[in-house]
Amino acid sequence: MLTSVVGSCNGILCLRDYDNISLWNLSIRCRVRVPSPPLIYIAAAGFGFDPITDDYKIVAIDFDEPKTFVYSLKTESWSEVPSPSSRLLYMSISKPYFFNGFLHRVVVPDDPHPSRFILTFNVSSHVFGRILFPEHWIVEQLTTINGCLALISSEDGDSWKIRVMGEYGKTESWSLLFELKNDPFCRSAAFQPITNGDLLAYYKQDTNGDLLVHYGRSKVYKPQTRLLTKLFEYRPNCYKLEMDTYVESLELVDKQSATTCGKTVWACYDCAK
Repeated sequence: MLTSVVGSCNGILCLRDYDNISLWNLSIRCRVRVPSPPLIYIAAAGFGFDPITDDYKIVAIDFDEPKTFVYSLKTESWSEVPSPSSRLLYMSISKPYFFNGFLHRVVVPDDPHPSRFILTFNVSSHVFGRILFPEHWIVEQLTTINGCLALISSEDGDSWKIRVMGEYGKTESWSLLFELKNDPFCRSAAFQPITNGDLLAYYKQDTNGDLLVHYGRSKVYKPQTRLLTKLFEYRPNCYKLEMDTYVESLELVDKQSATTCGKTVWACYDCAK
């Protein structure tokens, strides 16, 4: 069963496999199963924390309807909220990113000349908004670097460009932080800032032989020296990896609906046996 990480917040992982959603706290081995939202199809889902009501929330969107529902962990129920004002053609490959009280995800509008932008969702007010790009950037991922919203794009196919938004919400404040040359045969990459200011990069590569074999490798990029250091490689055909920040906490410990998890396991997509 294909499981993806919707998000991570305060020690809680929100996981989804098809239309099943659950909240996990691995440090205390607790799990809360979330009832399915009243949607035929979940096109996008996000997870974040509402500091005003001290509540964890999940947003589920069906762009065809269009309908949007928000799940409250406090009330353990779904409620419908207004959907985005403009019809969206599709979601990009970037996963939702929670920052500054908002969920962020790159989308493409349904119009004759689609241009990607960041669709935002305020987890407190349940209001959608948007952050525009000054140019036609092919954004692959959203993250934060040094306390600022950041993006990774690949316009030319030969390099990854990492940009930061100096002033949140201001389109003109995007600036190029650094650029990484692409590895040969690299099909995609994922990036995760780590505590010392370095950037952990995961590359998915294909062999150039008769048989198509997928390989994954991790490297650490040091912005100060602009050097890439090889970390480790994954076994063949382990070609998709998701990275997220996780901290230990006691969240979910007082939830009566929580159940005890089994042992913690490491999983990857389509790994060879």
